[in-house]
Amino acid sequence: METKKVINRLIRDNREIEKLALLMKRFNPFQVLRADSHEIRHSNVISWLLDPCENHHMGDIFLKKIFEIFYYIGEDTGIRISKHKDFEGMAAIRRARFFDVIVEREKSNMDIVIISRKRKCIIVIENKTTTAGGEKQLQRYAEQLKRAHPGFNVTPGLLRLKSLERKKAESSKAFKYIEITYNDIYDEIEQLLELHKNSMNEKVADFLKFYMESLDARLIRRSGRFADLCKYIYEGDKKAFQEIINHKGSIGFKDDVPEGVLDAFQMVLDYGETHEFDEAYKIFIDKNPIFETGRRKSCFWFILEEWEPFLPSIAGLQWRGLSAYPIACWFEFSKKNNKIYFHIEVGPFTSGAPESRLKFLERLKAEGIGVPENPTDFFTRIGNKRKSYEFEEWGDHVALARLMQEICLDRKDEFKLILNAIKGFFVR
Repeated sequence: METKKVINRLIRDNREIEKLALLMKRFNPFQVLRADSHEIRHSNVISWLLDPCENHHMGDIFLKKIFEIFYYIGEDTGIRISKHKDFEGMAAIRRARFFDVIVEREKSNMDIVIISRKRKCIIVIENKTTTAGGEKQLQRYAEQLKRAHPGFNVTPGLLRLKSLERKKAESSKAFKYIEITYNDIYDEIEQLLELHKNSMNEKVADFLKFYMESLDARLIRRSGRFADLCKYIYEGDKKAFQEIINHKGSIGFKDDVPEGVLDAFQMVLDYGETHEFDEAYKIFIDKNPIFETGRRKSCFWFILEEWEPFLPSIAGLQWRGLSAYPIACWFEFSKKNNKIYFHIEVGPFTSGAPESRLKFLERLKAEGIGVPENPTDFFTRIGNKRKSYEFEEWGDHVALARLMQEICLDRKDEFKLILNAIKGFFVR
């Protein structure tokens, strides 16, 4: 099968590839402003939706949805929002009108505070776009609100990126709180758009769609439309994509693919085909505060969640096709050698390169990170720990994910030093 003919046929006959290419390039104001990577920006959007008197003109619809989530989880774990009749059940919440509710933002450093004086209840939400932390802060805020509002029922809530046991309150601890995730927020907004699309202001609907896209792409990484579309395209023409896999490194291949479609092809190859280590990747993602940037059959790329808010995205550049950040971690799997390799790598810079890149490497070195004496202009592997690990149980996804986690835990101190270097270099 001639590769050029295959490419031309795919482009001509498969409209889904063009659709994918357009989705990948779609303008999103949240991403342009980098508002999608800061907790305070997400808290602003959520507070705006929660406030029944705001200019979204949807009243208390979204607020009721959040009350229902808190009631449902609280009912299961013994945490009660209020003794008022409006919180006696789902039906009571839906019948009630909550236009007396006040939603406060960043008051005394509290992310979101929902107050109903009529029902003598308060919900305080600590927003964490990382997986861990926030409990001590939340407990302090809850105690502060109880002192300031005697006689009120105060319900603490932790909004996380993800949870290992979703929709469960931490009832085993002395301090009880309700945990919800950005998946919950995404699902409620999605339902809002679906059920109220005919009555919703068009500009509000567009704003919420952009927000959902930013959640999908950066925070909750549901893969959603992109992954589903990639699988659909790949399954529809496996032979053609196998031909592309076999020849994509050949001379002239890129010249045969129109601008914009090459990235779409690569995404189909990344997410369309089921890889043998996908289950291990899933376990590793669920159990670790990391942000996946890309994957292949034999490698998995990521950055730490705590790094992400401070790292610039390299506009228009995916180095090695797997990361749009100036630094990344990646696992490489070699069944032939029965080894797993782990790399921390600094990639290319677009702004002030190579001078800026060398200065960043110097900053890493100053923090105690091992950096080669004569780093290359584009790709430099760094770090102080060993790089390869013996592994033979390739069919055991749990064992593979466990070793990946152990490798990362072994680098915990090194990751903190890298975070210091990132903050010191990129935060102005």
